[in-house]
Amino acid sequence: MSEQTQASEREKSGSYASVIKFSSWACAAITAIVSVLAFFILMARGDASEVTEQFGGRRERSPITGLVMMPFGGYLLGMALAVLFAPTSYLVSEEGKQWLEKIGVKSVRSARAVSLIFVVFGLSFLTFFTLALLTDDFKKPLL
Repeated sequence: MSEQTQASEREKSGSYASVIKFSSWACAAITAIVSVLAFFILMARGDASEVTEQFGGRRERSPITGLVMMPFGGYLLGMALAVLFAPTSYLVSEEGKQWLEKIGVKSVRSARAVSLIFVVFGLSFLTFFTLALLTDDFKKPLL
């Protein structure tokens, strides 16, 4: 491989690494905004904290923990989306292998499968959790 081709490949892989980082942080920012908006809606309704009677004992249910955790899930969701659509040539490169290690796999197919599963379940969870917070479904007992 010529030096010019190698330099071109390094430039492409460096630019795609920034795409993965950007999509991760963008999804984290979006979920942070959604969680802040949901928090303000809950505060306006007076639902930020609730005590429920369950199994003869008192248990406080608060959506605050879920709202705080949403941006972390958003970051992982963005990373999974970026890895899912990343070119194979990038994922087999030295720089792309660090993202495979973050996912916990060594092959590109496994990374895509794990990313697809995480995207489907992550989007489902974030959607249903947000909808449950914004409706009165969060007030219902867990069991």
